[in-house]
Amino acid sequence: MRDEDKSKEQLIKEAIALRRRIAALEALCSTHEPFSFILQDDDTNITQKYETTTEALFNLNERLLADATRLAKAGETLRVAKDQLESVLAAVPGMVSWISADLNYLGVNDHLAELFGLTPDDFIGKNIGFLGAGSDFNNFVRDFFKSPMRDRFGEIVSDISGTSRHYLVVAQKYNRDRAAFIVGIDITKRQQTLEVLQRLATFDGLTQIANRRCFDETLEREWRRMVREEEPLSLILCDIDHFKLYNDTYGHPAGDSCLQKVAAAIAGVAQRPGDLVARYGGEEFALILPNTPSYGAVTVAKSIRKSLKKLQIVHGKSRSGQYVTISVGIASLIPTTRSTAEGLLQSADRALYQAKKEGRDRIIVSSGLQPH
Repeated sequence: MRDEDKSKEQLIKEAIALRRRIAALEALCSTHEPFSFILQDDDTNITQKYETTTEALFNLNERLLADATRLAKAGETLRVAKDQLESVLAAVPGMVSWISADLNYLGVNDHLAELFGLTPDDFIGKNIGFLGAGSDFNNFVRDFFKSPMRDRFGEIVSDISGTSRHYLVVAQKYNRDRAAFIVGIDITKRQQTLEVLQRLATFDGLTQIANRRCFDETLEREWRRMVREEEPLSLILCDIDHFKLYNDTYGHPAGDSCLQKVAAAIAGVAQRPGDLVARYGGEEFALILPNTPSYGAVTVAKSIRKSLKKLQIVHGKSRSGQYVTISVGIASLIPTTRSTAEGLLQSADRALYQAKKEGRDRIIVSSGLQPH
């Protein structure tokens, strides 16, 4: 075996043994004057072997010192990286966790631990469900590890200290997909803002019922659902009689108040979860009644007229009576792939036109049936 291939311990042992033999030879030489004996072949090379072994040991020490220097630098680099990572985790305004493929916590940041009144160490080794924060997060992580994807994002809802919070969650697998790094950012305020904006976009500001946009979207959606379920869909269009005369007589503020009262009266009748009351335009209102045949729609229309009459909103210029009244058109059918929502709307509109033509303050069904 070459000296450079030997371990440090082997070289040290050989050097010590050689040094002892050299010392023994030096002692032997000092007892013989003149030096008259002949050294054996293996002894004559002892000093040379010692010097070679010592040089190999010196070279090994140099290599070990170089390795130690590199390790020290690597350790310093790791320490700096660790400090940087901890600084980043502390700055992340959300929940950060490391989770193993068997759904146990490997670690979390301080922010996540503080949300639950715990320390990061309290999480290590625990199953992700131990907090009882809801199934959304557990399902997200479980499905992520089952999938071949290496990264994923989505929105979840978690129960934090009894409060429902919305989070945007981003996940990235590492360690050959045996673990994942997961970050959750609280988007509750954003979600609330979106809900407010959505309400503003789909509700009429004056009457506080659905607007035309919401009506159009809902009609298309319910139409497709009724096609699948083969159930009837009814549509009611209502128009306040002689509303322009009302505005001209009492002024626009009074007209706005009238619209609000009529909208409230209609909304107070159609209260099933699937029903929709909308301001269709100006003084016109519309109702979408899923799973409702024509006779059911007629019953709703009668209740609306009855509720409105109870309000007794005075209309001195009306040609239909002394109080505000409405004309109503109804259309009903079981939607099919051969019919359209637009066709249903046109049928209701024709029925409403007929109600106005026949003197207003009445209900007309698109089939021509006029209830009494």
